[in-house]
Amino acid sequence: MAGLSTFLSRRTVTAGLSYFDYQVEVTRLAVIPWLARRTLLDGVRIGDFGAHQGGALHAFREDGRAGGGVGVELNESLVRTSPFVPDGRFRLAAGDLLSLDPDLGDFDLVLLHDVLEHVVEVERVVEAAAARLRPGGGMFVVFPPYGSAFGGHQHTAAGWARAAPFLHFLPAPLFFRLARPGANEYMAAADALDDMRSVRSTRLTLARAERAFAQAGLRIADRELFLVRPEHSLRYGLLTRGAGALGWIPGLRELAVSGAHYLLTRG
Repeated sequence: MAGLSTFLSRRTVTAGLSYFDYQVEVTRLAVIPWLARRTLLDGVRIGDFGAHQGGALHAFREDGRAGGGVGVELNESLVRTSPFVPDGRFRLAAGDLLSLDPDLGDFDLVLLHDVLEHVVEVERVVEAAAARLRPGGGMFVVFPPYGSAFGGHQHTAAGWARAAPFLHFLPAPLFFRLARPGANEYMAAADALDDMRSVRSTRLTLARAERAFAQAGLRIADRELFLVRPEHSLRYGLLTRGAGALGWIPGLRELAVSGAHYLLTRG
């Protein structure tokens, strides 16, 4: 049954989908509708940084409004094995945002979807992404705050720890002993462990992200904070819930908010 029992089990609603197809579904059902209500998508050139295998870019291509785009992924093997089929307007490229090939050009819409929580140099990454925006362009940023109930990615653990909120507040040796990740439908156990380690090293908060946006000369054009983020709705069958007034209370929002959507523009 979808819902909390699914969240607490090893099998998800999206079990059977490749990560590429999961990206397509999240983008089609959550990302594109959210953006379409807030900005024009017709003819935009998209830069998807941290694109994995390009599922998000494929969903934008299927939607038909975007004029083109490039998905940039640091892991060359993901690009090499991707089912994404390039054409004259959309393609994947292996590269590092911090040393991006100038020939890739600039973009009307930059995507950083579930990326910032994995990079220690948050401020440098935001600045580098902002530097690739065309005048009048926008940046879409999505991430789960580290202080939230499952912000340590313990939901990828193999045993009971996957159902233990705030377990990542424990000291690192104890946390990693208890929350040993297992393989899931999207990644091997070793990769899940790397994910846990990266979010713990970064410890990204809403406050830090918003400071990084301001330092990069970006303003928040729109923001939506969630108690239950859309990604969890798709994957576990839970009902998406906004944070409401909790999203405005410093400190408390870091604990309550499971996911944040930002649309940013030049100040």
